[in-house]
Amino acid sequence: MTFRNVVFKNFRHDLRRFLSLFISNSAMVMILFILLDLVFNSEFRVYLEKDRSLNAITSITVFVFLIFSIIFISYSQVYFYKNRSKDFSIFITLGMRKRDFYKLISLESLFVSITSLITGLLFGSVFTRLFFIFAMKISKFNKINHHYNRISYIITSLIFLSIFLVVLIISFIILERLELTELTKNSKKGDNIPVNSITFLLFGGLFLISSILLIILKVKEPFEKTLKDYLLLSIILCLVGLYIIIAELGSGLLRLYRNNTERYYSNILFINEIRCTFKRNKKIIFSCSILVAIILFGVGVFYSFSRASIEGIEEMYPYHVAYTEVLDINRLSKNEMLDITKSGTTKLLENKALEFSIAYTNITSYAHGKEEKVNIALTSEKNFNQCGFDSFINEDFHPKKGYGYLIPIENYRLPNIMPEDVIKVFNDRTSFNFKYTKISNPLYFITVPNCTLLLIVSEEDYEDVIKNASPNHMGRINMFRFHHWKDTEEVVDSLELALKNNNSNTVNHWGDSQESNGESYMFSTIKEFNTRKQNGVLSNFLAGFISSLFFIASSMMIYLKLYTEMEDERIKYNKLHRIGVKEEEFIKLIYKKLSLIFFSPLIFGGIPAYAYLFIMFNKLDFPREFYFNSSYLFIAYVIFQLLYYLIVRKRYVRNIISVVKQ
Repeated sequence: MTFRNVVFKNFRHDLRRFLSLFISNSAMVMILFILLDLVFNSEFRVYLEKDRSLNAITSITVFVFLIFSIIFISYSQVYFYKNRSKDFSIFITLGMRKRDFYKLISLESLFVSITSLITGLLFGSVFTRLFFIFAMKISKFNKINHHYNRISYIITSLIFLSIFLVVLIISFIILERLELTELTKNSKKGDNIPVNSITFLLFGGLFLISSILLIILKVKEPFEKTLKDYLLLSIILCLVGLYIIIAELGSGLLRLYRNNTERYYSNILFINEIRCTFKRNKKIIFSCSILVAIILFGVGVFYSFSRASIEGIEEMYPYHVAYTEVLDINRLSKNEMLDITKSGTTKLLENKALEFSIAYTNITSYAHGKEEKVNIALTSEKNFNQCGFDSFINEDFHPKKGYGYLIPIENYRLPNIMPEDVIKVFNDRTSFNFKYTKISNPLYFITVPNCTLLLIVSEEDYEDVIKNASPNHMGRINMFRFHHWKDTEEVVDSLELALKNNNSNTVNHWGDSQESNGESYMFSTIKEFNTRKQNGVLSNFLAGFISSLFFIASSMMIYLKLYTEMEDERIKYNKLHRIGVKEEEFIKLIYKKLSLIFFSPLIFGGIPAYAYLFIMFNKLDFPREFYFNSSYLFIAYVIFQLLYYLIVRKRYVRNIISVVKQ
């Protein structure tokens, strides 16, 4: 018999196992392709580049799934080869050398990887259109069309071929370190008897509690800085503590039960089954617990932040409509402006304007020895306070002569500058020393052509700067507040149309770039509200989609584990049958064991997930309603897991009992 015949017959004999591996790998390829096809869609990409939060949501979704794919494919590959250890032992007895094993595994992996990749891309090409249309429909991105793009195919292929190559190399390393004769002994080895020590269990609980206390006590405002300092350490402590608890819980419970002799001997089979279950299945329970934690925490975060961003929109934006009038842009007459804003169904309550001048500046950093060129909009303290923006500054707001306050606008972060740095304005070569102030609510609703910062100076300095300023560089931000801002959509559309018509023949040079024709530089609360609703629906949809995949994956991991060890379980329960244990008794024992494997991850994953989630809610002052709404997901997860448990346990028991009866 040639080597080719051995490979072919081996493949035909293990067709069911190969099919399971092929389907799981193809599914991973298909789903990653679908997500990348969404991200790299040319029309949807325009929205991602404009909206940082939406871009972050989609990037996180792809990243999390990519990490999961690496872990899941590696896991399924390891169990695939572990399940075939007896086949390998037969090959050894036939005289197969280690070099032949390398060749066999290489051919199998190459065949599975190529066929999985092709199948995944084919099915992905079919389902990505349905996924895209459905995602855009429910989130109301109605103007975006689906287009197939080459980059999604290329990146998906490169990622998964790289994963398969890494898994193959790891398999070779494991095989190199393993004596092939050991494979023939694996089926005869018994389980290691664990030491019944409660000390490790206590250490695990201490690590888990410490991880939660670290977040409670150390994470404070500014959250961005303290999270960087303590979040990673907290997660590491949590994972280490969780793994120790899972590994030692069975031994710890056994130690406690042995203190009560009567209870121990009346439940001896179940107590020892708990110990063996947690020892033999600690990795699968730990992996599923992490998946559960990611699902509960991730969906809770996506839901709560999308909900909070929508509900808090009124507090963030003091004016409901605003547009910038500068250069030759948006030069509407006052009468035309008022006619449009008063034409809607809701009453105009207030109309104010912030006067400013656009300027070229250099920010010289003495601390870092760097010079940064930034275009700014410059206004006075008096103009700023007249618009009611003084409430946005946390400290005493009175710029002295020669000093200025910088405020980011249009989602821009402050540059890396220090209080002693100098801002040089080139309108009249005047320099202003910068004084940093903490901004509680940056003016993100202000848009000025090519300007990312607003510089606020004293009235005297402002007059000096604008003396020689070009009249074309003087501008106004016209702002409007209405009685019911949710009824302003008609006004906003009319104003936007008028501004675009006004700008249709305008080409303005400012700085090093050229403004595109028809740009309106306008903000409206209703448009922002609709955008956040769209983003919230899409983020919740993606979170739900990934969560359902994680649920399926955890179910598959449990099934693979049970399927791999089914033969050992048959032998064990057959021995129990021979010593007089009744069928009803070890059926109950199987049910109890399966319930531990299926439902313990919900406890081990749910406790840290909700601990982190509720601590975050508390620190951000989220209402109590968010706590209850986030808990509904756990109830739904328990229901689905219960249904899956009832289906699996029936088939599992039937497969074992049928052999025992024979």
